[in-house]
Amino acid sequence: MPTVTHNVKRFSRQLLVSAGVLLVAAVVFVIYVRGEKQIDHANLQRQQSFLLADELRQSSDDLTRMVRMYVLTADPLYKQHYQEILDIRDGKKPRPLDYQKIYWDLVLTDDRRPRPVGEAVPLTAQIQKAGFTADELARLALAKERSDALTRTEFAAMQLMETSLPPVGPYHAEAIRLLHDVPYLQAKADIMGAINQFEQMADQRTQAAVRSAEVNASVLRLVFILLGWLLLALLWSLWRSLNAILGGSVNELYARIIRLGNGDFTAPVPLTPGTENSVLGWLAATQTNLQRIEAAQRASEEKFRLAFEHANAGLFLVGLDGRILKTNARANEMFGYASGELQGKTVNDLSLPEDLTLSPQAMQDLISGRSDHATFEKRYRHKRGHIVYGLVSIALVRDTRRQPDYFISQVQDITQRYEAEERLRISEERLRLLAESARDVVWTMSPQGQMTYVSPSVQKVRGYTPEEVMQQTLAEMQPPESQAFMRGYFSALLADIQAGRQPQTCRGELEYLCKNGATYWAEVIVAPVLNSAGSVVEVVGVSRDIAEHKRYEQELKQAKEATEVANRALQAANAELIHIATTDPLTGVLNRRHFHEIIEIEMARAQRHGQPLSLIMFDIDHFKQVNDTFGHQAGDQVLINLVELTQKNLRIGDYLARWGGEEFVVLLPYCAASEAMNLAERLRDLFAHLTTPGVGTVTASYGVAELQTGERQDDWFKRMDNALYAAKAAGRNAVRLG
Repeated sequence: MPTVTHNVKRFSRQLLVSAGVLLVAAVVFVIYVRGEKQIDHANLQRQQSFLLADELRQSSDDLTRMVRMYVLTADPLYKQHYQEILDIRDGKKPRPLDYQKIYWDLVLTDDRRPRPVGEAVPLTAQIQKAGFTADELARLALAKERSDALTRTEFAAMQLMETSLPPVGPYHAEAIRLLHDVPYLQAKADIMGAINQFEQMADQRTQAAVRSAEVNASVLRLVFILLGWLLLALLWSLWRSLNAILGGSVNELYARIIRLGNGDFTAPVPLTPGTENSVLGWLAATQTNLQRIEAAQRASEEKFRLAFEHANAGLFLVGLDGRILKTNARANEMFGYASGELQGKTVNDLSLPEDLTLSPQAMQDLISGRSDHATFEKRYRHKRGHIVYGLVSIALVRDTRRQPDYFISQVQDITQRYEAEERLRISEERLRLLAESARDVVWTMSPQGQMTYVSPSVQKVRGYTPEEVMQQTLAEMQPPESQAFMRGYFSALLADIQAGRQPQTCRGELEYLCKNGATYWAEVIVAPVLNSAGSVVEVVGVSRDIAEHKRYEQELKQAKEATEVANRALQAANAELIHIATTDPLTGVLNRRHFHEIIEIEMARAQRHGQPLSLIMFDIDHFKQVNDTFGHQAGDQVLINLVELTQKNLRIGDYLARWGGEEFVVLLPYCAASEAMNLAERLRDLFAHLTTPGVGTVTASYGVAELQTGERQDDWFKRMDNALYAAKAAGRNAVRLG
């Protein structure tokens, strides 16, 4: 008895043969359609041949008719048509559509054309593209040449006509004779003869092509019909094989499958003898297996229930509408609810407002098939009010028909981990802000000498961006002496670790290469970072700019060397001269000329390093009245008292100079406008309460200005003067910012 496998193999072979026959039939049908198109093409080529020949004949006749009408009537319209016919035939003017129809007799003096025109294409070019044989082309070319030759006679007749206007006399008679004598008529006959020979040759060729195409189409039509009958026979054989494979009707098989799909495994499947190895027989065996599977499934569901109830993570069964169907004990405990209290709530009833879209979006992705599993972090509100951080995993459970049934959601409490990570993030962010905001350069380096981090302040001192620095080697960052220092430190560090000694922090002064070709000195502190195994992970360093310190050090060294060589007496004299040249003789502070030298240096340094630099200018209010009332000696004492009070309140490194008369100026390096304003206000208040014997109290007005980026000295002083004038205009004994 044949088995299902045997029947399927036979059915497959029959199906393959049927497909092959169908493919061959399709190919034959395509070839047949192409054969029918070849018939149409042959007929079209035949028609095109006669149309081109007719157009050549028509144009020759039109030329004859136009020249004869011109000779008879002397109407220039006919001469104009004559020339236009030649231009159309030679492709100099556009050709009227359907040229072979009567045309030129309908073009009257108003020059209105009864038909539209097409492209300007020479007649010879159309003939060459029409697919004629060489002999056929030769006949048409001969006819064209003879027609062109005849135009010489026609032009001669028109010239004779134009010499005898009005049309009377011997020249007119001669022109008529030229267009009607035997040579002219013979030339016309020769033209038509060549055209007739072409038509005979083309007729024979195109008739043969049409007949050949018709025979081919008939043969293909017969083959297609035979293949159709063969295909019907194969389809009948396929139907019989398919019935043997199924073991019954399709409707019966469908009904049994539906019953099994609905979970009905009780009704037996009736089998007729010989169908045990058919699909229906297999369906009966499948029903028996499903009965065993159903029993195993009930046991599996019991195991699932036990695992669900006693799981260590919070488990939720959630309906497709987002409502909670069931929870386990851990889920109730995690959110502070009693057993069954969460049932009926939605997944978003416990969510924070910011996280309301997470669960619905994940469930929608699972239902639509965009994902088969969803995992995300979400924040919940505990029944007592505090936040619970959960790691959520959602899976979609489908029914036996593979349709979405419900969701199973697992929530792990990660509150402690999240809080620890948040504390770590805040700590790292705090360290990052400190590193990026500090004026010192903070950096880390691997044990191999490769930079792994550098703070943005490196660009101010070296001109390189942090990204550029992290690509540099030690040789690109430091001169050889400084490289040797760092390599020595790494060697000592590794030696301490290998010997079990505590790694030491290193401090030194190193030189760095700048982008502009210069160098800068930094005081460097380096400390190692070790992992739990005691190995070096990286080193952390802080580089502080000591370029000014180095410069001062160098200047001091040079001054010391000069001092040792120079004569001490000369030094004393020079010092006295310098003091006289640089200080005010009355108050002992800097004079105006020397102050200008100092301010240029401080301006250059402030602009180079981006440091604040401020000026305070002040003078005594109504000082002329003091001199006039109490005398110049008393006025000098007021000036001396003002200078002493001011110097007591300045920092080391601040400069005080007499600007002229009762005006003084203070230069404040590393001092912003706000700090300078505070100092000026304090000086104003102290001086207003200072009593000078024999004079009493006197006030002063103050103007303050901070140097702006790229600002010139004149502009800076102008802002300071304006601020001082503003203080005077405000009633004196005041401070104003410029």
